[in-house]
Amino acid sequence: MSLNRLESRGHRERGVSLLEVLVALLVMSVGLIGLAALQAKSMQANWEGVYGIRAVHLADQIIESMRANPAGATSYSGTGQNNGCSDAGTGGSTATDCSALQMAQDDMWHWNQAIGDQATGLPNGSGSVTQLASATPCAASTTRYQVAVTWQNSATPHSYSTYFCL
Repeated sequence: MSLNRLESRGHRERGVSLLEVLVALLVMSVGLIGLAALQAKSMQANWEGVYGIRAVHLADQIIESMRANPAGATSYSGTGQNNGCSDAGTGGSTATDCSALQMAQDDMWHWNQAIGDQATGLPNGSGSVTQLASATPCAASTTRYQVAVTWQNSATPHSYSTYFCL
């Protein structure tokens, strides 16, 4: 009688291990999907950091151009104009061929081109230089400027802004 009972019991538990395997696969699948989502979010955050570093570099680039051309500092605005003032390493004309105003326009044009460059610039990027009315906290004989760089890689726009005196 006990043998019959064991056979009957084993017959009822058939398929339980298959159900356990299916539940384990379901749990593991949910975990792997979560891991993939975490990896994607990590990659997005990594790119946002790269773009932030590029924005800082680009802002510093135009600030240094303005410091090298203080006579044309008030002309650093708009999109600029490529008037051939800088040779950019091509062996063309030199910066001495231009007035301070022409150099400022040329610097702005090259800067805006660098911001919009697909490989080394910013996605949907733009930049601006603004002369501020108040020179505070600058010395009395200097002018205060704001350099702003904006970009949009995802749904949220990003920006970097810095101030300097010249």
